[in-house]
Amino acid sequence: MSKKMDIGQRLAEERARLGMNQDQFATAAGLKSRKTLYSYESGERSPDTAALAAWAALGVDVLYIITGQRAGEVGLSPREEALLANYRASDTAGKTALDSASTALAESGKQQVALSARKKAG
Repeated sequence: MSKKMDIGQRLAEERARLGMNQDQFATAAGLKSRKTLYSYESGERSPDTAALAAWAALGVDVLYIITGQRAGEVGLSPREEALLANYRASDTAGKTALDSASTALAESGKQQVALSARKKAG
């Protein structure tokens, strides 16, 4: 499978995520026709920077389209990705518990750092 096809599939996925049909998505990017968008989504062509910029203004994750990585997830370690996946898979009560636990642990860590700094200074 070609790189262009991967980009096309991700482009179609982002369009669907925004709840837009091909006509709406093509018009939003200033494309001359839906056929141009189809050629992008089918992997025949790659979108140009003007179209990507227009879609970015709508909330499309352009980094995801190009690289396959979501903008908010770039640079995450495997452990961070697993924690994020667990959070996303949790129900509302689970998310609330994880929020509380992570806040408490972060505050505890800050206190430990401050205590260590005081010991070194004193």
